[in-house]
Amino acid sequence: MAEPTPSPLSASAATRWAGLAVLALGGIAWLPWMATPAVRYSLLGSAVVAAVWLGLLVRRRGASLSAQIVIRRPHWVQTIAHSSIYFYWGQYVDVVYQQVPLILSQVVFAYVLDLLVAWTRGRKWQIGFGPIPIIGSTNLFLWFHADVFYLQLAMVAAAFLSREFLRWRREGHDIHIFNPSGFGLSLASILVIATGTTEWTWGSTIATTLIHAPYMFEWIFAAGIVVQILFGVCLVTMTSALVVFLGGLLWFKATGDWYFENEHIPIAVFLGMHLLITDPVTSPRANGGKVLFGTLYGLAVFPLYSGLLSIGTPSFYDKLLQVPVLNLLVPVLERVGRHLRWPGWKLSPAKTNLLHVGLWGGAFAFMVGPLKHHPGQQPAYWAARCAQGIERSCHNMVLLYDGLCKRKVGDACVLLGDHFMEGKLIPGDETRAVYFYEQACQHGIARGCGMLALAHEDGRGGLSASPASAAIVRTRACELGDEAACVEQAARLVDGRGVPADPPGAARLLEGACRRGHAQACGILGFMLQRGQGIPVDLPRARTMYDEACRRGLEPACRQRDALGGP
Repeated sequence: MAEPTPSPLSASAATRWAGLAVLALGGIAWLPWMATPAVRYSLLGSAVVAAVWLGLLVRRRGASLSAQIVIRRPHWVQTIAHSSIYFYWGQYVDVVYQQVPLILSQVVFAYVLDLLVAWTRGRKWQIGFGPIPIIGSTNLFLWFHADVFYLQLAMVAAAFLSREFLRWRREGHDIHIFNPSGFGLSLASILVIATGTTEWTWGSTIATTLIHAPYMFEWIFAAGIVVQILFGVCLVTMTSALVVFLGGLLWFKATGDWYFENEHIPIAVFLGMHLLITDPVTSPRANGGKVLFGTLYGLAVFPLYSGLLSIGTPSFYDKLLQVPVLNLLVPVLERVGRHLRWPGWKLSPAKTNLLHVGLWGGAFAFMVGPLKHHPGQQPAYWAARCAQGIERSCHNMVLLYDGLCKRKVGDACVLLGDHFMEGKLIPGDETRAVYFYEQACQHGIARGCGMLALAHEDGRGGLSASPASAAIVRTRACELGDEAACVEQAARLVDGRGVPADPPGAARLLEGACRRGHAQACGILGFMLQRGQGIPVDLPRARTMYDEACRRGLEPACRQRDALGGP
């Protein structure tokens, strides 16, 4: 690919642009989206350091500072590809668009760091799209929470510094060893795993919400195809995807169980295959080397996935940790790959790449159905296998229910709570059971509120026994349609057990439940009206309540209605 023609800037113009970049870094800290103290002070602190650094450079080198505008096609194409993913993903996951201001602030930080490092090392500042793809690909896989935003900037700094200082000569060219995004992501992942601070990141959210966009597999494929056609990296993506897809099928054939709980290829791994490991500078150039590079990436996913889960760490790091290692192996893969040439092959590299893209398109057309409709997406599949005593299936069942619960599928929260409370298929854990019942209640599931009320009543799952808290939650369960909760709460309001006596309140609770079709609530309210139990006697209304209960199949209410007589 021909190098673009640069447009040089004078020293004074370059200095002005650099000053504006530093001012922008400090200025964006005052935008409303940067109000979190850690975000604001991280940006302001970076701006102060950058201003001092730039001032020293101008004072010492002055007129020797230079810059040029260079627009390279790989950079703007990758920028468009990354942006398209954010756009489509954000249509279905609100937190993505909420993260955009923080991503843009990292872009400004990256430009400032890029110019300072270039001038410190006596090079021209290359002004173009270069920093944007690094930020774009980094943020497709890992965000730190706003209250530790300085760690996000540190990860970005590690990516850029690795590009500048970790270099070697390969095939006569001085190039960076590591994929910058991959290096920063891998380093951050190692530190987070080692310190047990995954909860400081949005990593799990990213990995589990990509699939919320219904055509995300197709979208990633389309974005990746553009990169593959232009830059000849299709073999890397195709081989890595086929290795994971076919490896999962072979595992199922051998064991009768799926390796990944609900996907043939985890969608975040699929994203990494297209827009993380396809940096043409840090991957092999020869086709044989590309095949080996993609194969090793795909193979590494399997032990990383299982290994991370075995130490109690989320599996989403399985697409990140191997990237720098593979970058280091590129010279070896190139040498071995040269022996994998097809004898007598006559197509030009460009036409060969188009052939690869066509083959990958055909393979994806075959794969996309299974990718989107995996048997493991049905919780009943894993529950049935778990009931057969297959431990891995029990683990996958928990992961799937947990993912559904996080997506606000309240019934999944209840089922997971039940499993942890019963301790039959999986080890019992009352604390986790109560957590999932609470999630279910928040998502509007009556039974979740009912079970949470029992936990408050009995002081289970780490809760202190609190009849008052139980009453509040039980009332919520009743409002959501839990008949047993309505009856229990009404009984407590009548006799004052654990709560102040309030027979009229009990009557209102029962009346609401009766209107929602709860036969027992109608019958009990009829009894209260007949006997004047804390409320005035009202025999006609009592008969009406008995009649409602009778029509809903409560036989004792029929007898009570008949005993009262009347029309």
